[in-house]
Amino acid sequence: MPRLNFYITTPNELTHQDFPELKLRQHTQLKALQIWLANLVKYEDKEIAFSRSKTQTVDERFNPLRIGYSPISSVWNRLRDTELVDTTLGIPRWLKDEQDQFIRPRMTTVTSTPKLIKKCKKLGITKDTIKELKNPVHVRVRQVGDKSNYIPYKDTPYSKEIERIMSEYCNYLNKQEIKIGDIVLDDIHLYRTYQNRKGMPFQFGGRSGGYWHSYSSEDRKRITINGKKTSSIDMHCSQLNILYKHATGKFFDKDFDAYRIPGIDERFRPVLKKILLIMLNVSYGGVGQALTNAMNREEENNPNSSLVVLYKEFKESISSIRSVVDKIIERHEPVNHLFCLGADMGQHYAWLESNLVFQIAHQLYCHDIPCLTVHDEFIVPTEDEGILEMIMYSTGMDEEIYKSIELKL
Repeated sequence: MPRLNFYITTPNELTHQDFPELKLRQHTQLKALQIWLANLVKYEDKEIAFSRSKTQTVDERFNPLRIGYSPISSVWNRLRDTELVDTTLGIPRWLKDEQDQFIRPRMTTVTSTPKLIKKCKKLGITKDTIKELKNPVHVRVRQVGDKSNYIPYKDTPYSKEIERIMSEYCNYLNKQEIKIGDIVLDDIHLYRTYQNRKGMPFQFGGRSGGYWHSYSSEDRKRITINGKKTSSIDMHCSQLNILYKHATGKFFDKDFDAYRIPGIDERFRPVLKKILLIMLNVSYGGVGQALTNAMNREEENNPNSSLVVLYKEFKESISSIRSVVDKIIERHEPVNHLFCLGADMGQHYAWLESNLVFQIAHQLYCHDIPCLTVHDEFIVPTEDEGILEMIMYSTGMDEEIYKSIELKL
């Protein structure tokens, strides 16, 4: 499912008379219409995912025509009102349907109609005439605390290398036939999103989300690549494992269960995992409140969550969250000096993880093995599962490109 692509437009500029029924008055609305029509023609018969959150990213690097949320949204509304497009409205959070069943959040999707395609052909707008404004950018930066906007940045050796790797990776994926059931995942454009913290834009965050992220883990089991069934493997305790690699020089053994803590019932392992991940992102004194907040969000989004039920039992079985934190610190003595250092270091650990994930994906590409990632999960053709495991635990981060900017752990 493609997302609205800001890097394409119509072959010629449009005028108010080309679509008088839309009653467009502003120049920016006409530019937004050009983006919409180029997308609707290029992705004819496909749903185009469209975010209705009020983002205003107009930096030319990410948005060549510099068209913000308001004109994009107003043109979509007028296309919908005049029945030139079909729309399925998104769901911003978990909701219940009429049968009291929970519905997953999803983005709004827009599809062209035969009426629109016919009108576009008369104006010379076809798949062959759509104009590419520039090559898509695969590196984006947000200011910490602002999820609405991407900010300008100066390229560095690191950002140029990531741009190269991600461009090669996306070009390779777009040469494969990737499906979820009958749905074709094409025109893949991935970008890594970093957080600008303390004036440093390329040391925090850096994850990337593909179209397949919006599908449940069960649905992702139906992914095929070039007609072949796929398997998925998670990198074992990825962030913690990477910290062990930094502190000890090697990953821990595969049979080492990082989330089993002596003196705590094994069935509470999912809760302990949640606590340990929180410890990588907050201060020592903030773990308890952060855990409460996380469980409240989990219950709000999914009241039937098994994790919430388990957490309530867990609270009844312990003296305090702090006592559990202390046991986790004792369990992981080789790296416990890296725990509870706050949000900045937590996002730096996420940066380390995302760098390694895409190093692995790039290594697989170099071996002609297509791979999709979902955070620390790797999806490959089942026949290549063994090679994935070998590469996963033998690939290191490119020291030359990372060492110059890595925070001192």
